[in-house]
Amino acid sequence: MTVRDTADRDRRASPPTDFARVLITGASGLLGKALVRAARTHNLFVYGQIHRRRPPAREHTEWLGAEFDGATGVARFLSDHAARLASCRYLINCYGPLTQRDTRAVTPDDLVREFHHNVVVPVSLTRFLLRNAPLVSVVFIGFETVGEDKGYHEVLPYAVAKNALLTITRSFAADLAPVRFNMVSPVTLEGADVPRRGGRRVPPERVAETVLTVLLGKESGTHHRMAGGIEDGS
Repeated sequence: MTVRDTADRDRRASPPTDFARVLITGASGLLGKALVRAARTHNLFVYGQIHRRRPPAREHTEWLGAEFDGATGVARFLSDHAARLASCRYLINCYGPLTQRDTRAVTPDDLVREFHHNVVVPVSLTRFLLRNAPLVSVVFIGFETVGEDKGYHEVLPYAVAKNALLTITRSFAADLAPVRFNMVSPVTLEGADVPRRGGRRVPPERVAETVLTVLLGKESGTHHRMAGGIEDGS
């Protein structure tokens, strides 16, 4: 049985009544794991979306399996876990796979795929929670050069999608108040298996604390860019 077919069978206890619920997508990744740990220190019960391999059972956490490769996968996730998601006050979208490809080899299919994973998925989840849950705050995760006026090498489809998500973040913040929408964009994480030419890396724990501070704060429509651990809100 895969995680797509079942939620965590080891955690059947109801979330504590004094813990608000947060959905964290991409919860089994490097940053996702740090976000799960940080959320619990802020008295949040975590619904952690995972892809294939289920992490160990954790207190105040329930793992929700999902395959987001197509529209049917997103719809199935929302249908299978509708009752749980209907209690969520918060969303942290950490999901968004990065595919590297030389710019000269980029095809329209590459753009469609990256838009699905990095725009369609988080917007679909957000729309569901807006309609069905007491949603109050959303944080989308970008990457270090989102919002810059520049060309991109090797990550063009991903960068186009994440920049579109930044525009959506600011538009949602303007039009869907009082729900808060923000983006946090870190540099490459320490421990990430991604080449980085020079510069500093940032510990995932530091990014996670920034994300939780933004999620639980009062700002909306802000892009928090983290450069080597130094935060610049814009």
